[in-house]
Amino acid sequence: MTLSYALNAAVSGLSAVSRGIQAVSTNVANAATDDYGVRSLVLASRPNTSGVRIASVDRALDQGLLELRRQAHAGAAGTGMLQEFWQALDRQIGTPDHAGSLTQRISGLAFALQDAAANSESGAKLANVRRAADAIVQKIQDTESYIQKQRMAADQAIGQNVESLNAGLQKVEALNKSIRRAVAEGRDALGLMDMRQAVVSSLSEIVPITEIKREGGRIELMTTGGLVLLDHKPAVFGFAPARALDSTMTAAGGELSGLTVNGHEISLTSTRIAGGTLAAAIDMRDTLAPDAQMRLDTLAQDLVNRFADPLIDPTLPTNQPGLFTIDGAVATPVELAGSAGRLKLNPLIAAANGEADWRLRSGMGATTPAPTGETTLLLRLGDALETRKPLTPGSPAHSVLGHTTAFASHIGSASYSAEISHSYAAGRDSELLELIKRGGVDTDAEMQKLLRLEQAYAANARVIQAVDEMMRTILEI
Repeated sequence: MTLSYALNAAVSGLSAVSRGIQAVSTNVANAATDDYGVRSLVLASRPNTSGVRIASVDRALDQGLLELRRQAHAGAAGTGMLQEFWQALDRQIGTPDHAGSLTQRISGLAFALQDAAANSESGAKLANVRRAADAIVQKIQDTESYIQKQRMAADQAIGQNVESLNAGLQKVEALNKSIRRAVAEGRDALGLMDMRQAVVSSLSEIVPITEIKREGGRIELMTTGGLVLLDHKPAVFGFAPARALDSTMTAAGGELSGLTVNGHEISLTSTRIAGGTLAAAIDMRDTLAPDAQMRLDTLAQDLVNRFADPLIDPTLPTNQPGLFTIDGAVATPVELAGSAGRLKLNPLIAAANGEADWRLRSGMGATTPAPTGETTLLLRLGDALETRKPLTPGSPAHSVLGHTTAFASHIGSASYSAEISHSYAAGRDSELLELIKRGGVDTDAEMQKLLRLEQAYAANARVIQAVDEMMRTILEI
């Protein structure tokens, strides 16, 4: 071995050691960084000469595990939104043991009617009936308003998801170009790949994403349902958020915006966008909240119709409302949508500030007060609450309290199911993230690498020092 041969080998070794130390330090610095691919140095011999060369710096990544985690992350984000929706609605309606709940207010009216019948000469007891009925109206109106606020929030969430998706796909495309350019020029593109992976992971909350590798370090993206998000250019999603929203507005009716991809409409229930927060927000706006609204509207109409029955209040003219009204009139099935928001007390007693409470004892159509000891109507009003009737043809017959309890139970069950679904999805997401971290940076292993690199550095430096001493000796001869 010539001195120059030995010197070249040592210098190449020092260069490799330097690059290895850089890789180790980068790994250790990013030990807690999500979406970071562990760097490892790959060395090769230099053909027809001495020393080593850096063949590549690899970025370790379990692509299959990463894909599973992204899908789980989408599921956790989507089920989390649905859980919040159901739990918030459950709190709004209230459980039967909760003061101010809808069921307790129905029970409160039943008690007030019984108490007034037992003390029919008491104006205060009649006032309690009016207040209890008004409390039901306010609770139902507030719940209707809350459901529409939730729909509005879901509509805005769709718009925000669409904006984030478009912006994120543009970023991925820009990083694709930068990576491809860096690879073509022989520059290090690993940092850019980490950045791109972080962007794709953030988009996976919106829709579950599958990544396809292409030449030059470029990637293409599509949803797990098969919708292409990025090929040679990013897809462009379109959506127009509503400025205002009420219970009668639907996407099917054209009052609310649909979703477009590259100018073409896509079904809002398409499996191609299933999973993630985008699908969850669409489900909330167009299915879950409208279903809850319809159930509440049906309860409101049932309440109106029970007290508009002439068998309950013989003083009522034909097609005139009793204690409760829909905008001052009787309830009609064709105008079901939004009935809960239009539920009101009969203006004959609501607008009189208590001066017409005698109508609760005498009848809504009465022209003069009945004797103070008259209890027939009060008892009939109580019977109206207790009579078992179906909400719709063929449905189970219940009292008002029974129907209200069934409604609250439906919301509570949906809330519980959403909690279970989210718990499973979040657990799966957490477990897959832990598996990815286990395959990430091992700081102990990196420290061992660093010790070996230090030893290699010392050995190569000693060779250079030996060659230097030999050269000095030769020159002194």
